[in-house]
Amino acid sequence: MNQRQFMTVVLLCLFALSSWAIASPGDDHRPMHEHGHGHGTHMGMGMGAHGGGHMFGAPWMATLTPEQRAKIDALHLQLAKKQAPLEAKKHALKVELKLLILTDKPDRKAIDKKIDELVTVKSRFMRNKIGHKIDMRALLTDEQRVSFDLGMMRKYGHGKPHGGRH
Repeated sequence: MNQRQFMTVVLLCLFALSSWAIASPGDDHRPMHEHGHGHGTHMGMGMGAHGGGHMFGAPWMATLTPEQRAKIDALHLQLAKKQAPLEAKKHALKVELKLLILTDKPDRKAIDKKIDELVTVKSRFMRNKIGHKIDMRALLTDEQRVSFDLGMMRKYGHGKPHGGRH
């Protein structure tokens, strides 16, 4: 990669990181558990206004004790710290892959190597997310786990009666 391509990648990474920091949940200073559990939700609306979660967040969240909330917030922070560099690396690798593809004579071996790097980063990212869900579930009572588990099943397209409609 020449110096111009490298600078392009660096600038794109900086832009991505600044965009991510600006758009990250928590800007309104609410505890992380009130952001809909970090699933791209907006204003506590669960998994969408009428979709995977309940209308105003998952029922298990409403039953959390202050101690559970503190532990869950700590888990969210821990996950965010793990995922941020992986997200930046994933974005940088995608940019590098695009640049490799768009050269006059694409080097298939270099492209395959970049794809392997990207898959490795995505795998680590997913392992972190799944580990986080397991850690979250371990903090819940049996009653809270029922609601949590139903939300997980709904998120992945299971347990939706009548094609996902009420």
